[in-house]
Amino acid sequence: MCKFLRIQTFLVNSGFYLSCILVCYLTFIIPLDVMLRSFGVSLFVGVVELSEYSLLAIALLCAPWVYKKDCNLKVDILILNRSDDFKVKHSYFIDFLVLLLGSIVFYYSTSSLIESINRDRYVFKMLTFPEWYINWIIPFSMLMLVSESVVKMVNRISTSEV
Repeated sequence: MCKFLRIQTFLVNSGFYLSCILVCYLTFIIPLDVMLRSFGVSLFVGVVELSEYSLLAIALLCAPWVYKKDCNLKVDILILNRSDDFKVKHSYFIDFLVLLLGSIVFYYSTSSLIESINRDRYVFKMLTFPEWYINWIIPFSMLMLVSESVVKMVNRISTSEV
């Protein structure tokens, strides 16, 4: 279990760091592209498309890290004046929902990823690249979310918060 946790933590952190790199890309490349275009120079091809895909990747790759760190938005107003027992049960319910919905999205996104690899599909816009370059992000993110929800549920059960 300890090795699994280390691997899972490494993958979640790697996704987070990749999303940080993408944020830096967006922060520097878009203003630079706009400045250069104002002078009639167009050095970068496909900045708009890459920015769109980067936003998707940032959101999906950050989600497991945010969930792992418990920094996600919670409905604190609804549970603020509730008992501790209610808060614990609410946490179980949220973890179960993440497990259920993440598993469903993981299944369908993995099917889509496998299909795009098997059919050798490409995205044709300003840039041309295999479709799976984008499709791997969703199954990876969902797998990390599902594994984190399982870890949280096992930790709660082992510390007997039930």
